[in-house]
Amino acid sequence: MQLTKTKVRHNRIIRRYFAIFTLILLLAIPMYTEPETAINNGEIQLENHSKFQDASVGNPTYVNLTQYIEEIYNTTSQTRIEEYTQSLSENYPARIWNISINAASTNLLAAMAWVNTTLKTITDESLIFKQIEGEPFLFAKQEGSDTNPRKGIVLTGILDSENYPGANSVGISVAIILELANILHEYSFDFDIYYVLSIGGRYDSDIDYGSRAFVEWIQNNNIDIFTTLAFDKMLFSRYGFINSNKIALRTSTISNYHFSDYIPDLLVQISKQYGSNKFIRLIDNEKADRSTAYEMWRVNLPGIHVTQGYYPDPNSDSIEDVWDNDEYKYDKPVETVSATAAMLVQLGMMNGNHAAAHYMNSTIPTGQSSNLFFVASVNDFVNVTISWPEGTQLQANIIRSSTSTSMYQRIENDSLIIMKYRSVPRGEYEVVIENLGSHNATVSMNITYYEDFDGDSLHGGTEAELGTSVYFADSDSDNINDNVEIQMGTSPLLEDSDNDGANDFEELQYGSNPYLNDTDGDQLLDGFEIARNMDPTNTDSDDDEIGDYDEIYTYFTDPTREDSDFDGLEDGFEISAGLDPLSPDSDGDSLGDLFEILNQIDPTKMDTDGDGWSDAYEVEFCLSPTNPDTDGDGIPDGIDWDPQEHWVNVVAPIALLSIILLTGIFGFLKLRLYKRLDAEENEATA
Repeated sequence: MQLTKTKVRHNRIIRRYFAIFTLILLLAIPMYTEPETAINNGEIQLENHSKFQDASVGNPTYVNLTQYIEEIYNTTSQTRIEEYTQSLSENYPARIWNISINAASTNLLAAMAWVNTTLKTITDESLIFKQIEGEPFLFAKQEGSDTNPRKGIVLTGILDSENYPGANSVGISVAIILELANILHEYSFDFDIYYVLSIGGRYDSDIDYGSRAFVEWIQNNNIDIFTTLAFDKMLFSRYGFINSNKIALRTSTISNYHFSDYIPDLLVQISKQYGSNKFIRLIDNEKADRSTAYEMWRVNLPGIHVTQGYYPDPNSDSIEDVWDNDEYKYDKPVETVSATAAMLVQLGMMNGNHAAAHYMNSTIPTGQSSNLFFVASVNDFVNVTISWPEGTQLQANIIRSSTSTSMYQRIENDSLIIMKYRSVPRGEYEVVIENLGSHNATVSMNITYYEDFDGDSLHGGTEAELGTSVYFADSDSDNINDNVEIQMGTSPLLEDSDNDGANDFEELQYGSNPYLNDTDGDQLLDGFEIARNMDPTNTDSDDDEIGDYDEIYTYFTDPTREDSDFDGLEDGFEISAGLDPLSPDSDGDSLGDLFEILNQIDPTKMDTDGDGWSDAYEVEFCLSPTNPDTDGDGIPDGIDWDPQEHWVNVVAPIALLSIILLTGIFGFLKLRLYKRLDAEENEATA
């Protein structure tokens, strides 16, 4: 019996570990979609949307990202960014926050009022900065149009400064936030955008207290963050200083592409294709210690530190930190705003059955090349169509940027190249067109592809068909990736696919069937069993030979314990023996059931031998609870004057004593008689 129970327990452990292994395996397997038909330049239909709305399920709507991004680059104003920075550094220098007393200097209070008035003005009063009482940060929320819950994207700057003008440290970050709000408030997004200004960012040399307080606030309010861009110093540019003309991106070291690398890749790609190619990835994350990005990393949330390539610099945090310093240039802030806004608009447009489309028209001289960059975020097909009217020969390569490896190559001289490539792995790519012919070629190229923003390996078309979110990898919040649920057969829209009271993830943990509400067929729902720490895969969770259902509804015993009453006897044994599994003393004789069984006493009777004394009394006074005549003298213990001693052992000494006593009395009486006779004889003689 013990061997059987051990095997059952081992089987349960094996089932649970197998379920966990299955989950890990499924998480590692991407879901591949059906191949798409290559689309040439004449067939593609590009659509523009003033507000981003879900496309209907079916053929995707191709969104003209090139037009959107070019419009944003043309909209970004260097003049406005300079004016914002000038106003802060000239009108409100020494913007100081004392975190120890939660007090702002006069200039900081005035700067807070100015930045709020400016935000209201440039957004037609659709946005306003708020401050939670006593907290060292301001925030404005651009509400998303999707139903709750919504992801949040955080854009942060630092309003306070040290006792200096504070143009590059860090007034420029405020200017970036204002210009982003000026552009983005015109768009409608499915996600929320938080424009955040720390007012306790420069009080301490090691910690951005404003950012730390903001991160604690979003955690306390259960706000789900998609990504965070923390803007910092951006103006310094001096020849000879390494990376001084670049914009540095620092991100989390967590090894997850969508968590750490996807947004930086998009920024780099957009800047290469449409801007001035200023973004670079750096790994010296200690430079970000005083930023919102770092505070996000501390709690395992995504964050990107965006700052000038040479960091810090000799002018910041000094009296030289004025807006028009000769070593300050505004091309990096302009590029930062343009690429960031373009990236967010791209995220906003891919909210349903949309596919991204980039196009390029260029003239390529003989022996020269042209390229177009894109980021593949899902293992799915990328369609490239290249056409040119002249009868010259072109070579097209799809190259993985990080390794410079050619993934796919075509050479044609018939004025058309169609390429279809499944993007494995994810990351940044470029299509390079080289003119191998003898005269110039006027080339038109477009690239179309689906995107996967949330990292669940399902592109927007599939998510639109399923009704899942393109921004939440786990649409139903059951801790299982949507793609894994599709492959398992559970619903990615229902936390509890089989409606048994246990969410799908709990069922995987316990090894139960997430689409069968009573896995073990014991008439108890899996959720009911899991909530009570029972085994939903075993009809007898505690292996005490009583089914879980009977334990709960018939015997009222604990189905998770072999011995409900802790008396050392399994419930199944007690029930089969007629004992009470809920009481350690079934017969109420003050002797435990286990003790009585070990001593061959009847645990169902208070007086096993029927001698009138309870078993407990007999045990206490060293009588036999199983023998009505402990001393075997023929007198039942109940009426025996000494049930521990045979009457013979008592009568013999008494008889001897009586004889001696009687003999003594007889002798004494005889002595008196003899004395009286002697006295009478003496009297007669006299």
